[in-house]
Amino acid sequence: MSKDTVRTTIVLPAETARKLRELVPVRKRSEFVSEAVEQHLMLAVFRQGRELSFGSWSDRDYPHLRTRGDVRCYISDLRNKEQWQRPVEREH
Repeated sequence: MSKDTVRTTIVLPAETARKLRELVPVRKRSEFVSEAVEQHLMLAVFRQGRELSFGSWSDRDYPHLRTRGDVRCYISDLRNKEQWQRPVEREH
């Protein structure tokens, strides 16, 4: 956990608090809750970005990428097949 911390009060449902006390050691609870909140915040930011970008893609503008197969072919064509298939040389 970061050195810059702030003490805050949260209210949990009784059952959630009971599970937290049972499953997470006392000195690990803040870190556990912080990580859970961070994960949900990242998901919220992703969802917000997805909502803001809605409508920016149009099949009319990209007729060659209408199906998953089209996208797979497009990506395959972008990749240098030799680079992806060449075995990695390792030093002994």
